[in-house]
Amino acid sequence: MTYCEPSDVRTMTNLITTDISDGHLASLIEYATAQLNHAINSRIIEEVVSSIDATRENKIDGANTTFYVQNSFKWFIGDLNDDGTVDANDLEVYKYASDGTKTTSTVSSVTPSDGKFVLSVAPEPGAKVTVTYSYAPLDEATPHPLIKQACIMLASSLAYTKIDAGKLKHFKIGKLTVARQPEAFQTYFGMYQRYLKLIQSRMLRRTSDEPMTLKKLEEKRFP
Repeated sequence: MTYCEPSDVRTMTNLITTDISDGHLASLIEYATAQLNHAINSRIIEEVVSSIDATRENKIDGANTTFYVQNSFKWFIGDLNDDGTVDANDLEVYKYASDGTKTTSTVSSVTPSDGKFVLSVAPEPGAKVTVTYSYAPLDEATPHPLIKQACIMLASSLAYTKIDAGKLKHFKIGKLTVARQPEAFQTYFGMYQRYLKLIQSRMLRRTSDEPMTLKKLEEKRFP
């Protein structure tokens, strides 16, 4: 899966299959998904699993299999492998025995919004457990509408680059030759950057009871 589909891009751009095939659009969307992830996500390498609070104790007692990442109280678990989904494959969990032996632990499920993951087998007492994952400002599992729209806009801009690559207009100013990007690319890439800034602002993760609509977000972030 990815954050959007070829049909989403076609709806936004009115591009038809004679302009660009579904296969080419799918490839561009995969690329856009990875680029968006790299722009908004942060990666944590082998974070040591330890107690967070009374609710998220992260006990390593030979019975407990449910754990939480340290960023669970303010971020979402993100798409680590850039496939457009958030599942058990997006966490790498390792167990270190008392003698230092390192083994991989299997993740059976993940709840991205809670920063929670469940292991297939409970680590034995005294073991050290680490987790590698990425965290995101908004939900990528659903995905959040802003995530989806950003992906659509970036894929749309890339689609026009592919279509118009052989149609770039050149003109000369003295000995200098200038190539102009298609206007459609500039339009959709600009919209992508706008959504990207909204996502990066994390303003949707408000603790206030005051409702914050997309329009208000844009007015506040881009007066």
